[in-house]
Amino acid sequence: MSIRWIRYSTIALIFAAPVFAGLLWSEDPNIRDNPGGTDVAVNDGAGPDRITLDNYNPIAIDDPRIDIEDLTVDRRYAPDGRGEILDVMFTVHNLTNDPIELYAWVLAYRETNAVDEKDRRWVPYPMWRVQDPAKRDFVIHFMKITPKDIPPEKIWAPKANPDDKDGPYEQQKEIVDRMRDSVAAVRPVADLLPPAWMYIAYISRYPTQGLNFTLYGDATPPPDQLTLSDYVPPTPEEKRTKVFKNYDKHTYTIEQLRRKSIFRSHHYIRYKVDYEFYNTIAVVLFDAKAAKEYEQQVDAGNVAKEDIVNPMLFYQIYKIDHSLKIR
Repeated sequence: MSIRWIRYSTIALIFAAPVFAGLLWSEDPNIRDNPGGTDVAVNDGAGPDRITLDNYNPIAIDDPRIDIEDLTVDRRYAPDGRGEILDVMFTVHNLTNDPIELYAWVLAYRETNAVDEKDRRWVPYPMWRVQDPAKRDFVIHFMKITPKDIPPEKIWAPKANPDDKDGPYEQQKEIVDRMRDSVAAVRPVADLLPPAWMYIAYISRYPTQGLNFTLYGDATPPPDQLTLSDYVPPTPEEKRTKVFKNYDKHTYTIEQLRRKSIFRSHHYIRYKVDYEFYNTIAVVLFDAKAAKEYEQQVDAGNVAKEDIVNPMLFYQIYKIDHSLKIR
């Protein structure tokens, strides 16, 4: 390595450092914070909803006004050094001349069957049995939702009367209890979470709790709407100590252009014992006008089932493997 090369590299680094620092710490005036903050979704009731299969209607209407394409995923280290982040990016195209108001949800979670492969290596499943029933049961290990997480207690609860028929909570609890009681269980089994279909049923019941944004048409977005984000800039103390505490609060970034929006969701997960990463993504989009009408109809409770509007425009589940290839 020559002295001249070292000298040129040092000079280039001196001039480039302020530029990189400005890009990292500057607050873009075109970034608008989410008015809703990071508050959790609510069901507007005193107790949790008893979500059942009657609430599960994952059928999106074929809307010719929009087109979703180019979904990609990326895995990166969190800048705070305490975890990793899954970035989900896709493009929403407006195929009309007029703006379209939407609500968006992106769910990232890890879902497996009820068989712990690590424990099964020590205690294999009996070969004389034809099929392991645990392979037909699925559990959610963790979930991170954009724009806001939904506490499990908002979705389900144990049955109030012991004589009532078992609901999804009791059925899922039976699966988890069986995993804990298994002779192959040599490690703790975490508390149970609602199955994925209950999360979809819940956000379908309350679509307006999602991230609201406008998909612009011929008109170019105004300057203050070009980039939407809930990014929390570091405080002066965080800049001084280089200890950043709000990276987990950054859940989305939307770039708004003429006739399309580039949607990015960010799903933070901290390192922990038996660390695993996300393996499933669900993207759900609702028409804002129809979503508000739908909630009014359901709240009124006197509308015939066939007359209730369907605000869901897009619903797709993506499986990703360890190399982040979409299946």
